[in-house]
Amino acid sequence: MRRYRMPVVVTASVVGVLIAALAVTTSLYIRVQRAQARVARLESQMEVDRKLSTAQRLYAEGQYQAALSEVEAHLLKDGSDVKMRLLHAQLLFDLGRPMRMPCGR
Repeated sequence: MRRYRMPVVVTASVVGVLIAALAVTTSLYIRVQRAQARVARLESQMEVDRKLSTAQRLYAEGQYQAALSEVEAHLLKDGSDVKMRLLHAQLLFDLGRPMRMPCGR
């Protein structure tokens, strides 16, 4: 048994290091994936905020039709932003247009 002690210890050490490396690599991969998802969400929100800012600037300048076009273009693509919907409602109200409410919302 003494004759095989050293190869067994070396093999066990190598296997231990490989398992530890796999655990570290996997945890880092998961962290990177989560960070990339966060970046994608922030970029998307930044784009929405940029469009909202443009529409609000147009609204403040009295260019209601241009602001309405900007808002409706965004709402057709992604109608989930509450601030954009509120600005849309305000523009329709200011322009004297009736609200078109889709069913189920």
